[in-house]
Amino acid sequence: MTRPKSNAKLTYRFLLLFLAMGIFGLFSDMEVNLFLKIAGMSISLQAGFALLYFGVYRQKR
Repeated sequence: MTRPKSNAKLTYRFLLLFLAMGIFGLFSDMEVNLFLKIAGMSISLQAGFALLYFGVYRQKR
């Protein structure tokens, strides 16, 4: 019995989707200035995207 090959792009996209949903949920509940919400959410998303990218795509090398 062979193990099905996982698609790295599909896994990466699902992880990004869950990360974005979690970050949006976290920052939408905070009662701070709108600029701080947007800045914090964008920094968190960029850091999360970078970590996921290095975790998913760098393991192939």
